[in-house]
Amino acid sequence: MTAAALTVTVASLTGLLRAETALLGAGETRDVAELAAAKQRLASSLEQQIATLDRERPQWHAALSAAAAAALAQAMSALHEAAEANGAMLERQIALSRELLGAVAAEARRLAGTAQETYGASGTVSRFDAPTPLAVNTSL
Repeated sequence: MTAAALTVTVASLTGLLRAETALLGAGETRDVAELAAAKQRLASSLEQQIATLDRERPQWHAALSAAAAAALAQAMSALHEAAEANGAMLERQIALSRELLGAVAAEARRLAGTAQETYGASGTVSRFDAPTPLAVNTSL
């Protein structure tokens, strides 16, 4: 295990994060599951590589040449930037999905007419909206 291999893994993970962010930004969701799986595999590989280096050579980062240290630092900086952008895009997609599901559920409740009203002894009216069963087509 070398710092060069670690730098290549970091650069590959950065590329996947940027590709996923671009796809989500363009509204494309078909290949996102494959990218997410690859992203998870690469992140696990990166974690394993660092753990192996830490276990086998505890001071590996101090022994790096100036060029290798600079390349790894640059790759890690790019990974950090890509991860921040990817995280923001994923949060946005999750918020949009929640809003969409909320709107669909509200419309389903309205169409199903599941609201119930109960008259109390003192003449008050209590309104209760029963939950409407909802199925989501995940192939969209």
